[in-house]
Amino acid sequence: MKGISLRWLGTLLRGLVNGEIKLYATSKGAAKPSGRSGKKVPKPGRRPLSEGAKRKKKEKAKAEKARQARRALPNPRDLFLFLVGKLDGMTLSQIARHFAVKRSLLGPLLGKLVKKGDLDALKGKYFLRRRVRLPEGQKAVDTKPQPVSPAAILAYLADNGPSTLAAMAKAMHEPSYHRLIRVANALKKSGQISTEGKVYRLSP
Repeated sequence: MKGISLRWLGTLLRGLVNGEIKLYATSKGAAKPSGRSGKKVPKPGRRPLSEGAKRKKKEKAKAEKARQARRALPNPRDLFLFLVGKLDGMTLSQIARHFAVKRSLLGPLLGKLVKKGDLDALKGKYFLRRRVRLPEGQKAVDTKPQPVSPAAILAYLADNGPSTLAAMAKAMHEPSYHRLIRVANALKKSGQISTEGKVYRLSP
């Protein structure tokens, strides 16, 4: 027992009894784990995703959500049938609410239809411009020809310059220029167009 401190030996024995000190059997050359502050061994299972992988997964989920929202958009014919008979036009919010879709996705679709000439847009409202063959059994009131929208007259004058109602009606494939009179008078009253005899032009 020479060279061994009895005090140290007592401390060792008390630590073993109290559980404060643990003894480990180690192979040759292996690192001895600390009895009190050893490193935690990771649990078996999948490795955690890196920040880049997490970002890619989030972007993929977002893209899939956007694709599903686009698939929920109404087709053009459904839009045309909804706008039939809406003489005062419908706003983007009203149309989006009716079809339960996002305004941000519906807006570009309506813009394409306006560019193609299927719809007219004026002061935040959309009007049906093209003729639509209605389903069998549709109410007779909806089968009446759609009125000429103010946007159609303004667009025609902007593209073609001053013109008479007769010439405008012919270019728009309207059966009679009388269908343009009420709308043209409303535009004149609002100051958007002016007249010189029978010729209508955009106000300066």
